[in-house]
Amino acid sequence: MASTDAHTGETGTSRFSALIRTVVDRTSRRVAGLPPRALVASLVCVQWLLVAATWLEVGHAGSLAIVIPQVVVLVPVALALVYATARRLGGRVFAVWATAVWIVLPYAGRMYALPSLRHDYTHVFLPHLLGLADDPRFPAMVAFLAAMAFTLRAIETGLTIDVAIAVAAAGVGAAFVPREALVALAPLAALALSGERRRNAIGAAAALAIVLAGVGAAVAAGLLSQPFAHVRFREPVDALASLKENFWSGRVIEWLAIAGVLGVFRARSSAGAMIGVALLAAFLSWRIQLTPIETNLSLLRTLLPVWPAVTLAVASLPLLLPRRRPGARSA
Repeated sequence: MASTDAHTGETGTSRFSALIRTVVDRTSRRVAGLPPRALVASLVCVQWLLVAATWLEVGHAGSLAIVIPQVVVLVPVALALVYATARRLGGRVFAVWATAVWIVLPYAGRMYALPSLRHDYTHVFLPHLLGLADDPRFPAMVAFLAAMAFTLRAIETGLTIDVAIAVAAAGVGAAFVPREALVALAPLAALALSGERRRNAIGAAAALAIVLAGVGAAVAAGLLSQPFAHVRFREPVDALASLKENFWSGRVIEWLAIAGVLGVFRARSSAGAMIGVALLAAFLSWRIQLTPIETNLSLLRTLLPVWPAVTLAVASLPLLLPRRRPGARSA
């Protein structure tokens, strides 16, 4: 049982909770007072240092002519887009938290993997996730992230140009990874749930249909990789069953993903629908592999284009906690 202070009637748990709230409130005020550009620039420098350390440890895969521009340009662009997207979900403090999760999550996954997978995770998957590999899924990830960011911006501004940029970015992502082209439909889910912006959803749907038809035609002509919009239902279930072979708990990963999407949905229903659709579309595009290690690495690579959605879901877990009303006193 928790000890109780005879004078104040407070338990040790309540005092600890009050201390945590005080620390969080003070940290939030300090973060809110920092210039956003300087804050984002500092976070970019931290990520560059970690990427450089990973490069020194495991090297790179593919042409440096592609890897260097990805690290120099796309890595900071992706971080800035994560910050902008998260800021529209929960404000500046939440944006900093989500960006920190974006930086740390790839290395947390390395620690969560069992020793049987850790080497392959570090040397085979991590370089692809950090832009250190010649992999079209990395620019696809940045393109899909831009589509999400401009979709949320379009919901706020109502500007047609923002919708057009979101559709174009989604189309670029689909062109890089035709197998996961259905991820491009995620912005439509957000626009459809945005109330007064539903008219934009109709125009976006028409434009996106034309863009995806073009991507499909390019695939059929052999100009892009095959297949186009691959979807299976039974095979991904087998991938979930194999998570326990190489991670500490596959079930925890599943529930964290579900809870994270619910957290985003609680903060903003349109964003929750968009992230949920993106994750589901990518997940259903997975194809069966021969061994558990190949299965999990393939599943991770399949989720790479929607890694920002994974990050925002994980970062949104605290949004499920009860929120204290302004002026309310702790018991």
